[in-house]
Amino acid sequence: MFSKDAIHATVELFSARGVMLYYACQLSQFEAYLRVGSLTSDAHLQEAGFGAEAEGGGSGTASVTAPRSICLHLTDPGVPFARDLHALPALGGPIVFQLKPTGLANAAELAICLKSRDAAGFDPGRHTLADPGDVAHLFKYTAEAPLPEKSFLKSPSEIRAAFNCEDAAEPRIYCTPAAGGVPFGEIASVWVDNYLIEKRQLRDWVHAIQVYYDYRFSIQRRYSPADIGGLLANGIAACLLAGVPTLTDVAREASPLLRKWAADLAEKGLEQDFETFARSFREETILPIVTGRKSLGEGAGTHVNGPPPISLPRGKRELVDRLLQEKIPVASIARITDLDEKLIQAYATRK
Repeated sequence: MFSKDAIHATVELFSARGVMLYYACQLSQFEAYLRVGSLTSDAHLQEAGFGAEAEGGGSGTASVTAPRSICLHLTDPGVPFARDLHALPALGGPIVFQLKPTGLANAAELAICLKSRDAAGFDPGRHTLADPGDVAHLFKYTAEAPLPEKSFLKSPSEIRAAFNCEDAAEPRIYCTPAAGGVPFGEIASVWVDNYLIEKRQLRDWVHAIQVYYDYRFSIQRRYSPADIGGLLANGIAACLLAGVPTLTDVAREASPLLRKWAADLAEKGLEQDFETFARSFREETILPIVTGRKSLGEGAGTHVNGPPPISLPRGKRELVDRLLQEKIPVASIARITDLDEKLIQAYATRK
């Protein structure tokens, strides 16, 4: 574990290199974070009464004892699937927080490892960096290089050579947040994978939850370079509606695109990783939308433990009420207030 001085030195190093940090989660976790008011650990979520949400932990695996740390990435875990039709989506989930490195400044504990703590053969002595001086060796170019080059990580093979560690993989940062978690002010953006669920973009479902809890940060839909990427993502989501298939099941689908994708993953030996991804994505993102949609009328939002009454941000509720009384069209109210039109329609219907 890094000392307080080492944590501050690491934050300064990341900031000087233009590094961003990334954390992937499912929809139910995303809502839990907004309900507690910060990005925090699974243990904190459980202590706050969100046991079901905490079980996913951004990893897709349940745990009896929830971890007190957050596992952060130095590269965006959603990029490989968006850019490569032969890749697996991020195991943590389709929603990725992009965080400023200053989000680590008040961490109670911080460790940087050369592979996941959950990976086979993890050895704290061999795979945990000792001090910030080691952190600089993770990067491909010197700190004097221009942006964005100086933020680029070495390849896994280069990291293995630099640290003389034959089984090093993707570096992970384990941050134990101080009381209160990582503030939402440290969010640079939130990226949402390009899925269509219940005839609506997943990004729109995420945004509706953000509006309901009255937070302000950027939420962006992640686009694939090729249109076919969206077709693949939607095919995967459709496969998971009925249950958790195996790669063999997916390889029998009617879509040639899905069959090829499943065969490529199977050839790489990713059957277990696919099951982890599929189960977590289905249970913590797809099902909360599908089961909550009927009781949400227009589908403005979703709620893990049953939908809350449709409400609006406190600062805009009175204005919306007045405009509705004046019989201003909902579309016009949406433009005036910068709120989701379906959210206003659902609110008006409930009233």
